[in-house]
Amino acid sequence: MANNTPYVRVRRSLFQVAIVAVLIAAAAIPVSVMASHQFTDVPDSNIFHDDIAAIRDAGVTRGCNPPANDEYCPNDPVTRGQMAAFMNRLGALAPDKTPVVNAAKLDGHSPDDFVRHVGQDAGCEGIQGAIDDLPSSGGEVVVAAGTYVCDEPIVIAANNVWLRGSGPATLLTLSDGANAPLLIVGDIAATPAVTHHHVVVSDLQLDGNGVAQTHECWGGPCDGEHSPIRNNTLTIRGAADVLIERVVAHDSASGGLVVELVSRRIEVRDFEAYGHKFDGLAAYLTEESIFTGLYLHDNGAAGLSFDTQFNSNIISDVVIADNAKVGLFMRSARDNLFSEMQIIRSGEHGMFIAHDDVVGAAAAAIGNSFDGIMISDSAEWGVFVANDTNVDNLIVGQQHRRMPFRAQRWVRHRCRGHLPVGPTGSVEVSTNLGWTAVDAGGIESLSLRDGVDGCGHRGTVLGYGLER
Repeated sequence: MANNTPYVRVRRSLFQVAIVAVLIAAAAIPVSVMASHQFTDVPDSNIFHDDIAAIRDAGVTRGCNPPANDEYCPNDPVTRGQMAAFMNRLGALAPDKTPVVNAAKLDGHSPDDFVRHVGQDAGCEGIQGAIDDLPSSGGEVVVAAGTYVCDEPIVIAANNVWLRGSGPATLLTLSDGANAPLLIVGDIAATPAVTHHHVVVSDLQLDGNGVAQTHECWGGPCDGEHSPIRNNTLTIRGAADVLIERVVAHDSASGGLVVELVSRRIEVRDFEAYGHKFDGLAAYLTEESIFTGLYLHDNGAAGLSFDTQFNSNIISDVVIADNAKVGLFMRSARDNLFSEMQIIRSGEHGMFIAHDDVVGAAAAAIGNSFDGIMISDSAEWGVFVANDTNVDNLIVGQQHRRMPFRAQRWVRHRCRGHLPVGPTGSVEVSTNLGWTAVDAGGIESLSLRDGVDGCGHRGTVLGYGLER
């Protein structure tokens, strides 16, 4: 061929079919406009009869044998000129034409209808108003830099919404005595009845102003008479396909980010939480989600807290530092993958793994994998496994350093008493994870594979470092 355009051999009938399908999909032509065929070469028996009739009735095609135009030529190829005619008639690109579907609009809206800009003068009420004012198909709310003081939570109970600030310079803070959450994604009913989806929250600083609140729950004490929603800086409730990105959350009367009540496919990236009364990041009834790039520090309880059917999630690239209780608290959690975590200076244990004392073994931590975990300077145990129901967990490449308290035992367990351990400098490895007690003899690493402990529990341990 004379030009450089690649030549593709396409069956002519298939090519025509593809063009008709694109036009029908783009125009969204209802069946009710379809008339009986006007082309003599498209009988009722033609599988594409209704499609061809639809674009004929809409004026997208006129025929192939002018001036009569009583034939469609369904098996002929479409030239570039004919394609231009189809597109022009479909979208009314010429100013004097009426479109079948307007390429500049979606659902009757122009692009500007899907974006709301909020300035500091509008306050939190303006942010909520902008969210509520978006088309039913969704849109974006862009919040300018500034400080926004909220008396009530901002609630995103809609689909396809992006709430975006200008980075830490966009500060949402709770007013004194508000006793409320700051930002909620999802239904605010006690038990969410609707699953909201495809929501993005990004580029914000959230201040829970916990020192100026008197209660942990919305509106009053957590006594069953008030809302069960805790006064977190950010809560995701029964939602799906949510992205939290580049958000800093601090100083709430409860937790930083809490994901709960059957939330799925949540992604949290580049998130920092500090100064909360309880946990930096907590998740319950959460599945198939990703938490990565986290910095969780100086919280009153745990850096990470996972409980109540926290299953099949990925947690990676995390720094957990200076939390008052534990770095990671986990129970009722299955088949999760943890990797590349630093747990530093925990007030009690680096990791605390348990089961629910009421539910028992059904609420244990089972089938989880830990890879590349460094725990250092915990005040008590590096890892404390509290119950013998936590089995089939895999630990790979974990290292413990500078444990000032009980330095020679970096894992504690309860299983009808302790198995014998070796002399000073030995390592006690929890039977609850399928490990066994081993005399390290001062050696700074140990390797076990596929052990079955004295309690009959299973698990795998590979490659640990130990430093007293």
